[in-house]
Amino acid sequence: MEKERRRIFTRDDKSSQNVRRKIFLSAQHDRRRDSVALARLAVAAVTQSQPESTEAPVLETPADSPASAPGIVVSRKKPPFLTFPEWLLEIPQDFVTSWVAMARPSGTRCLVVARRGHTIAKSREGRLLKGQGWQSALPGGGQDGSGVDCILDCYYVAAQDCFVVIDLLCWNGTYFYDCTAEMRWWMLAQKLAEAEASTLSLSNPFPFLPPVTVPCGEPAQLAAICGHASTPLQLPYAQDGVLFYHREAHYELGTTPLVLVWRDACCCPFYADSLQVHRNTSPVFPFVFLGCVDTPVGVCGDGGDGDRPDCLVDSGG
Repeated sequence: MEKERRRIFTRDDKSSQNVRRKIFLSAQHDRRRDSVALARLAVAAVTQSQPESTEAPVLETPADSPASAPGIVVSRKKPPFLTFPEWLLEIPQDFVTSWVAMARPSGTRCLVVARRGHTIAKSREGRLLKGQGWQSALPGGGQDGSGVDCILDCYYVAAQDCFVVIDLLCWNGTYFYDCTAEMRWWMLAQKLAEAEASTLSLSNPFPFLPPVTVPCGEPAQLAAICGHASTPLQLPYAQDGVLFYHREAHYELGTTPLVLVWRDACCCPFYADSLQVHRNTSPVFPFVFLGCVDTPVGVCGDGGDGDRPDCLVDSGG
């Protein structure tokens, strides 16, 4: 039984996650994207009933771009203005040196746009959150209407009645799509503090909290965020699994192997036993053993397109 739990799922060399990650990293350095067009797509998706375009505008994409890589399956059920993780199917070769773990919020995934004195949040299913919008401390979202557009990738956490910002796409008219993940998080923490957007007030009724992240090269911190430390990690929001980001990853639209999701009984209240899932479904749902922490951790994954088996309840991410 233990050997079966520790079996690491592997694919052929052309479609393995490690190979596709190298393709993504190489392609993002060679291409040139129109960040203004990407931002317009996001704003249109939130403020209009239908976005003006269903395709992400990319200029001068090389022939060996991630979209043409073998083994990539892009789900058409998801909107094109957000990035989506793949399941952690195999441990990245540079896991300790190049990856960061984030406590995945338990809530509704949404895109928040602040502009023209109004703040709007729309879930990935297209449902408006908090009615037709509200005024916030974000640039462009306040009563005075100061500032330009602000676009944030968030989770709405109902228990705390707040938004946890997992990524920064645009702040006061400055675009961050083609910045590294580390740069985006650093700028996010600085900007939220400057705008006092994390503070509850009459002018900011729903706080915007930064995510909790730890480097994967720190075993004690990694064990804590995965729920395996003797002292539980104190989080300002409810947790539902762990997200792993490559430090150099740009913000991709759609599914990317540079962002991975991890869910098990220690860090996810919606966990289903992976062995039982495997027996009741099909062999395409593998087991992964995370060997970089002292305590064995097991998780079940999907075939790579982001859709999960019915017995795994998704809380909106």
